Amino acid sequence: MDIDSEFREAQARLSINDTTDEGLGRRELLKAALAVGGGAAAAALVGADRAGAQPVPSSPLPRPRPTGGSAMLAPQSQLLLIQLGGGNDGWNTLVPMTGQLATDYVNMRGQVGIANPIRLDRPGTTTHTGFGLHPSLPYLASEFTQGRMCVVQGVGYANSSLSHFDAIAKWMAGSATAGLPTSGWIGRWLDAKTNAGPFDAIQVGAAVPLHMVGNTRKATAAPDWEPWFGTSTDASEALKFSAITNFATTPSSRGALAQRLAGATNTMMTLNRRINPLYTAPTVLPDNELARRAVLAARLFNANLGTRVISTVHGDFDQHDEQLGTHATRLTDLNNAIEAFYAALDPAARNRTLVVTFSEFGRKPWANGSRGTDHGTASVMMVVGSKATAGIVGTAPVLTGLQSWEDPVPTVDFRSVYSTLLKRWIGINASVVLGGSYAQAGILKAGPSL
Repeated sequence: MDIDSEFREAQARLSINDTTDEGLGRRELLKAALAVGGGAAAAALVGADRAGAQPVPSSPLPRPRPTGGSAMLAPQSQLLLIQLGGGNDGWNTLVPMTGQLATDYVNMRGQVGIANPIRLDRPGTTTHTGFGLHPSLPYLASEFTQGRMCVVQGVGYANSSLSHFDAIAKWMAGSATAGLPTSGWIGRWLDAKTNAGPFDAIQVGAAVPLHMVGNTRKATAAPDWEPWFGTSTDASEALKFSAITNFATTPSSRGALAQRLAGATNTMMTLNRRINPLYTAPTVLPDNELARRAVLAARLFNANLGTRVISTVHGDFDQHDEQLGTHATRLTDLNNAIEAFYAALDPAARNRTLVVTFSEFGRKPWANGSRGTDHGTASVMMVVGSKATAGIVGTAPVLTGLQSWEDPVPTVDFRSVYSTLLKRWIGINASVVLGGSYAQAGILKAGPSL
């Protein structure tokens, strides 16, 4: 298999209804829904793109919650997850600048190392942390300096196989349970959540990855483009939408299965109509893919739909050769997207909103012979927000003595980060979701300000 396609293949296998060139059209999709159980399958459909790919919503689909006036929802903590797919290079993201760690880094990386990182001082001081951020991350460096960001170093898990599929599955599942996972950590939070709504968790993009899929519920997918099905003003389309609505609200002689299928499709159209305006107001979304998704995420949070978690994916970070230019571009996109997200977010929500990045693994400390880096352990996560711990969290992995094929030992289990987010940010018994107890990571200086 082409190395560049490994992450995409693994991501597709761990997502529901991934968008491909062979995506099912609506007619074929409805046939498939009837073939596998009709109503149950149809209840998993929402939003159709113009090419026919069908994103997936929460299931079951309760009545959308009202907004405006006395029905406004109480403010709640909010979490934006950005998956850096393919294995982000933690060593070139958080760059060692002093001491033995820096010496080892320079020796191991050679031409692939970052010579001019943005120096990180302890927030509110001129005391150097000993690290810098990649020069493509100026906004995040500014947030760090102002005490609104932490970087968790040495994140991973023991005995990683460094397989994309295996690693992504573990990070998405977030579970101590052995075997192939069938649900993800945010999905299981959805399962346990009371007063469920269709917008509790949203995946921006057409496919819903495993971490947003529970045993009984899934995140709703909001496509990058305006959802067309149910929102088109074309006269012939309007007749079709009206017929579906009438079919869904009027008893039918076609049977319960057909009635449920029409009801699910009508619900899908209702949801599409609610989010459609967010794609163009107050302005058209940015052209850059990640910035577009980030701004849409901010607008979804602003819309008071009851949304607690939004997730999206950015990549590919699997750079085995000629890494420097591509990695710089990927991080520039990330930096600009997070800046655009906070610019679009309602200022009143900033104190109760976090952005968290994750990646299935990092890269080896030693550069390879193709001016790139290979799969490795012990990478970094970034937590951005006013309630994030200001500074660098965790212990730096030891590089001294490592051979080119060896990896440092992770110092922070990624499930400790999940546990902290679940317990202190989202507000749930983390062990119930994760299937085990993990030490709290020091990523938060306070809970959300409501």
